[in-house]
Amino acid sequence: MIFFLFENQKLFKKVYRKTNIKDIFNNEKYEPIEIKTSLPKSLSILYELFKVLSTRGVYITSDDTINLTYDITFNIYKHLGDTEIIKPILKIFDEHIENIKMLSEDKFIITFNDNFQRKINSLELYEILSSGTSKGFRLFSFLVYSLKTGTDLVIDEIENHFHKSLVEYIISLYKDKSVNKYGATLIFTTHYCELLDLFSRSDNIYITKYEKKIKLENVYIDYNIRTELLKSKKFYNNAFNTNVNYQSLMDFKKELM
Repeated sequence: MIFFLFENQKLFKKVYRKTNIKDIFNNEKYEPIEIKTSLPKSLSILYELFKVLSTRGVYITSDDTINLTYDITFNIYKHLGDTEIIKPILKIFDEHIENIKMLSEDKFIITFNDNFQRKINSLELYEILSSGTSKGFRLFSFLVYSLKTGTDLVIDEIENHFHKSLVEYIISLYKDKSVNKYGATLIFTTHYCELLDLFSRSDNIYITKYEKKIKLENVYIDYNIRTELLKSKKFYNNAFNTNVNYQSLMDFKKELM
């Protein structure tokens, strides 16, 4: 279970105009919003604005063992009232599987292409499916929920188990207004810096650093990067100061000699 604590929260506002879009990150032009209600640390001050608790974001971890809880994934389709989309999702990751249905919390029926069916439990399903298929099915299920409801999706290490072309496809779905009809946002972490080249803008890219605390640096604000240059190339040239410490590598090699 994951717990969040919100500390030193501040909320600001400003009038948005298309003519001053380049000034959107200028903090001097924001006005602070005074929050009079005393909220618990487990609750964001955004609650003061919306006055209602609702699911506005879901988080996907890179941990494979979480896939054993398939009932969570299938409850998404129960909530949406649509199970037909399960079939094309499974075909993306395993063309030999026709469909999977949840009979009860820990009972499933899997149908293969030759119409052969098996009744299995969660552990057996996890053993039948490859690690990539299990994770892909789970991630795409949350992706469906996100795009169908306008809920923001947070994915830790999006490239884990996935080919670059598939990650590019996921990103393209969120950029396509005919698919992303409700304005869902995709937030992801990655170690695959070539993915940065998929974005024409830089203000939506953050570099994670750890000093005394974890901090985020915005590529647009904190780095003077020319927009026509490949961001991945700048990354490999250490423009963001993210290279592995050379002396640490040499010390490790020395110990091996």
